[in-house]
Amino acid sequence: MFKIGDKVMIDNNEHLVGYIVSMIIDPLEEYEVKDEIEFITYAVRVFKSFYSYGYSDFHRMGNDLTKV
Repeated sequence: MFKIGDKVMIDNNEHLVGYIVSMIIDPLEEYEVKDEIEFITYAVRVFKSFYSYGYSDFHRMGNDLTKV
């Protein structure tokens, strides 16, 4: 399970490296979530100069992320 502030890579793409800024747990499955990352949706903020405001947020499930 990841924590807010962890540096992660999205979909094993070295150009999409960012930081976790929020976690969303599906309320229908919150009783099944213990240490299973596939039930948690993470918002990953990626900073690039060509994005609007300098960053973009990507929402991915935990199994799509790799800790850097």
